Amino acid sequence: MTTFMTLIALIALPLTAAATGCAELVSCPPDYSPVCGTNGITYTSACALKRAMCVDPSLSQHGEGACGTPLKICPTVCTYLYAPQCGSNGMTYANECELRKAHCANPTIALHHAGRCEGSTKCPSMCTMEYRPVCGSDNRTYSNRCKLEVARCRMGQASSLQLAHDGACNDVHRDLAACPSACDEKYNPVCGSDGKTYENECSFRKATCGDSSVTIAHDGACTEATCNRACPRIYLPVCGSNNITYSNMCLFEIANCMHGGRLHVQRHGNCDDEL
Repeated sequence: MTTFMTLIALIALPLTAAATGCAELVSCPPDYSPVCGTNGITYTSACALKRAMCVDPSLSQHGEGACGTPLKICPTVCTYLYAPQCGSNGMTYANECELRKAHCANPTIALHHAGRCEGSTKCPSMCTMEYRPVCGSDNRTYSNRCKLEVARCRMGQASSLQLAHDGACNDVHRDLAACPSACDEKYNPVCGSDGKTYENECSFRKATCGDSSVTIAHDGACTEATCNRACPRIYLPVCGSNNITYSNMCLFEIANCMHGGRLHVQRHGNCDDEL
């Protein structure tokens, strides 16, 4: 019995040490010594893997070097969950699944650490379609936190944009002083969710200031396929200015795009609801 208890204690020691060591793994050295995790993801170093193990205790090291054939089975569809992961290329991915898709396309991309990449000049590559609105300090409603972070990143280091509060902004008290008064003529087009191509980010903000229903769909000019996209199966209804109730903001944005941006959100909730 004594021998058995001693064995249990010896097994428990490394687990305890690993748990208490998580707080010390604030950052990892920049050297590239890849290891393969049991989840099929290549980590830039053993240190990066240990950081991931702090988040997922079931994870362990599969072997030295980059992962091999298991990652040939690549995900085609990912969930709407926003759990950001920082890739070794300095790009923030919406979740682990999106990182795996990127790894499949480019095997040199590995997980650097869980969470957003800090101090990177690269903006998050994509956001999920999850509709959990947040209000920015510019009084603009963003579909989720990821889209707010993308907007802040695109504005550059001098941006003062930050999260004001969870939930949509109150359109009645919109601060129009946050709207740009003039923009440069640099052509760096962005496509709005209204299906219109804007000359650059500043031009988009100037044209849409005061209208939180219009967001940036993607970088670059709009194409015919811009309006078509997948939406989450969640019911958070919004009432359009055409008195049609849309199941969520994503579906409204598609309709607005198809209408050439002529629609706007009349109110959140069903059109038939009494005010």
